Amino acid sequence: MAFNRRYCTCTDMEEKDVVFGGMKKLKRACLEAFRMFPEAQGLIIYTTCTTGLIGDDVAAVAKQLEEETGKFVFYAEAPGCSGVSQSKGHHVFNTQFYRQIKALREKRPNLCMKEEEKTPYDVVLVGEYNMDWDTKALLPLFEKIGVRVIATFTGNARIADLIKMPDAKLNVVHCQRSAEYIAHMIKDGFNIPFVRVSLFGIEQTSEALRKVAKFFGLEEKAEQVIREETARVEKAITFYRERLKGKKVAIYVGAPRVWHWIKVMEELGMEVVACACTFAHEDDYEKINVRAKDGVLVIDNPNEYEIEEMLDTYKPDLFLTGLKEKYLARKMGVPTVNSHSYEKGPYAGYAGFVNFARDIYQAVYAPVWKFL
Repeated sequence: MAFNRRYCTCTDMEEKDVVFGGMKKLKRACLEAFRMFPEAQGLIIYTTCTTGLIGDDVAAVAKQLEEETGKFVFYAEAPGCSGVSQSKGHHVFNTQFYRQIKALREKRPNLCMKEEEKTPYDVVLVGEYNMDWDTKALLPLFEKIGVRVIATFTGNARIADLIKMPDAKLNVVHCQRSAEYIAHMIKDGFNIPFVRVSLFGIEQTSEALRKVAKFFGLEEKAEQVIREETARVEKAITFYRERLKGKKVAIYVGAPRVWHWIKVMEELGMEVVACACTFAHEDDYEKINVRAKDGVLVIDNPNEYEIEEMLDTYKPDLFLTGLKEKYLARKMGVPTVNSHSYEKGPYAGYAGFVNFARDIYQAVYAPVWKFL
């Protein structure tokens, strides 16, 4: 059984813990979590804003727990006060996690993959978080071209698998904002190369498979898989493309999703008229500007008033966004699709593209908009 974010416990910090320290309460909570889930191989301690401010030694608690339980205990000290945006927290966690798995591998080499377990075609999917079971659509594609995914950082992953990340031959980086940091560190520390990919839509997924296949000399097999998968979804995509062609789209999600989605919208014949990002870096905007056509509005971290102005000015037929902003758009009569955690995914890969197109079609043509 896999233990992931569906199984979370918290410490219920009180004022006295802030004043006198909460380390004892943290340790008790972790021990209780192990008692609740005895099958779990380990746990990860996440600090929040308050615990980050009071400065408790979480690393020391993790070390004590490992000694007492014999299980893996990692810590992620990236509370909201780590930086001005979520992206800083990504960077902090990547660095901390890399250092911890490196130290653990040195201390307990038996946790590394044995030579007889390795193959010349082992890869790690980095920055793939299994949103609505995206990995179920992606893993078979890599298997079909002849490579083996030994771990996913971190979608539906087991701690024991994440420790083996440096044993792969190649890291395949999907989210290039939240997880490329650890790919760079593994390259520097273990000489494991990485490639950047996008696994949304037919064109980008095909290009990703070609990149990975080229590294391993599996180009012919990849082309065969691409032909088969494209043929399998072409009829459905053609149906949606004919009905969505010419529709205008505005996008507001995390930075990488914006430039992922621009290409996907083009495949559906839709026109992107406005883009907005949260926690984007300069290189994200470079990628957006390469993909976006002239005249597309691109803004950084808008507030609600700016989102409303964007929708009112550009009048999109669809707004690709997350959970929070969809209500504002819907009140204005603009259909939305949750393109962050999805409506009815998966959205990745070839089969996921059909699901995404279906949800867009259903949103745009929902009868409710006639009454607003």
